[in-house]
Amino acid sequence: MKIKRDKLDATFSLLVRNRGWNRCCNCGSIRNIDCAHIMSRRHVATRWHPKNAIALCRSCHMFFGEHGFDFADFCRDKFGGDFVAELRSVAMTPVRWTPKVREEIYQHYKAELAKQELGQDFAAHELMHVFEHSGG
Repeated sequence: MKIKRDKLDATFSLLVRNRGWNRCCNCGSIRNIDCAHIMSRRHVATRWHPKNAIALCRSCHMFFGEHGFDFADFCRDKFGGDFVAELRSVAMTPVRWTPKVREEIYQHYKAELAKQELGQDFAAHELMHVFEHSGG
């Protein structure tokens, strides 16, 4: 069953791809760049978490999607030893995002996109309080 995407998903995806300079974090390709979630989008607690997605070309995204252990190894090598375990722990946290909080996340990411257009870096830390408090 395919997970439905909305404006928050689209904005988050664009932000992640822009954050990665529209270049694959694995092979460096600039063609067909996807927003690749480390923990699946079905995990509500990390679906829009700023640390849960990277830019990958379609080919690498498909490869890692079919080779989960290789993807876990890649993430460990890229982000550090406990990164995947910590993200998994957050992903398993039961969360129900209220419409108000979802809108807050969307508005923040929309503002971050505008900052990126001005050449500023993505300020993930400014939204971390939302994810630390389990979404309300």
